[in-house]
Amino acid sequence: MYVKVITTEYLGGLLSAYALTGGEDKVYLEKALKVVEAIKPAYNTTSGMPYLLFNPVTGYTYHETPDLSTVSGDLLERTYLSDLTESWQVQTPAQRASNRIKQLSLRSEEDKHFHDAIDVNTGNWSARRVSLNRKTADFYRAFLGSFIQYREPLGSENINFMMYGRAIEGLISAGVIQGNDTTGLGEVYELDTATKSIVSKSQMEYETCYVGGLLALGARGLKKKARKIEESISLRRETLYTRPVAARHRKLATQIAETCYQASTRTATKLGPASFSPGNFETWSAGTYNLK
Repeated sequence: MYVKVITTEYLGGLLSAYALTGGEDKVYLEKALKVVEAIKPAYNTTSGMPYLLFNPVTGYTYHETPDLSTVSGDLLERTYLSDLTESWQVQTPAQRASNRIKQLSLRSEEDKHFHDAIDVNTGNWSARRVSLNRKTADFYRAFLGSFIQYREPLGSENINFMMYGRAIEGLISAGVIQGNDTTGLGEVYELDTATKSIVSKSQMEYETCYVGGLLALGARGLKKKARKIEESISLRRETLYTRPVAARHRKLATQIAETCYQASTRTATKLGPASFSPGNFETWSAGTYNLK
């Protein structure tokens, strides 16, 4: 079973059920702690990063190059469970992964992107590509969500939100996230870090449509941070948190949302295709998509 499914869906589902009971039914917390305990062997690696696949019954682990969503996509769930139960060790794997990812992103001046996968033996990137698809989606959601979940006091820094903001700015600069002011459309692609070129320029994956919502929420956070900084002279050194940056992210969010709307509304069923070419919207008619 995928470790990501166990931690984000099983663990997340139990915690959601607990929250819906208003904190009355403790059985959900007990079950959540058992899930965390059962999955511990998946993290017995040299780097502390989990295997991609793990069988809780047999203890068998395999696939030594987990994607970023597996490595750090459970940050919110583990932090929430840790706070509820005061079992701080629950959060340790997520914190270890966060620290390692931060180190990797700061290690190279030329490549500060978050790659798609990590080698559990070396703790280094195991993929050349940088994307915003299912391999990294939970990672970005978790980093942004931690800022929304826990508001920091004025003057302090939320490291996860800072990493999120810098990562998005880097993806925009590299052309992974693009916006077209003429057409009003936005696009999301993949980057090959070795060649520093965009992969499959003509095809955008529908699963990256969540990026529109991600950027919109992030822009809201950036704007609020910018407002606080403007009100405090001592914090004006923080150049990432500015209104222009927030406005740029918000605009891209709108453009990507429009692209995904167009991709869906142009099909006969109004269901989005697995992949499509935004550049061909003007010439393609509904039903001409090649669904995967």
